[in-house]
Amino acid sequence: MPNDQFWLEVAKLIVTTGATGVAAWFGIGIARSQRNISAQQKNIALEAKQIAAAKLNLDLYEERYALFLEVWTYLTLALNTTADDHPRTDFTNHIPKAQFLFGKEIGDYMRDMDSKRIELIFLYKQSNNPPVDYATRISDLSTWFEKEASGCYKRFDRYLNFANWQTEDWAKAKLPVESK
Repeated sequence: MPNDQFWLEVAKLIVTTGATGVAAWFGIGIARSQRNISAQQKNIALEAKQIAAAKLNLDLYEERYALFLEVWTYLTLALNTTADDHPRTDFTNHIPKAQFLFGKEIGDYMRDMDSKRIELIFLYKQSNNPPVDYATRISDLSTWFEKEASGCYKRFDRYLNFANWQTEDWAKAKLPVESK
């Protein structure tokens, strides 16, 4: 009987070792699968990040382009009108948004443009019998608006150029750093 007990213990050991080996084999297989799934999840997350960045760029472009059109329209209308028939409230309400999307430089540019437009309207209203300096100033302002309207895109090019979309930091649009 002791011999039978020995073989029973050996059989238990073989079965236990075999079961442990099979469990280890499946565990390794599961670990490999989990590693592959993790790698796939990482790739999906990176693609989602790229898609989100592209969406941000598109949204930013659309917002910036809409403001660019407001500026260009304002410049063009300043050339084509002689009276206060273009509402400036909408334009001036866009200045904080423009400053946020483009930086202080564009906000200041829009304020300067609005000031010149107000001055031009005032001069036109006084032009029934204007002094010579009024006519000269009207001519200077008209020339300024014409020059700015024809070159408006150049001022906004760094914010609206599609070639810049290839860079990671395009969404920041190389905004000038404001010193405090």
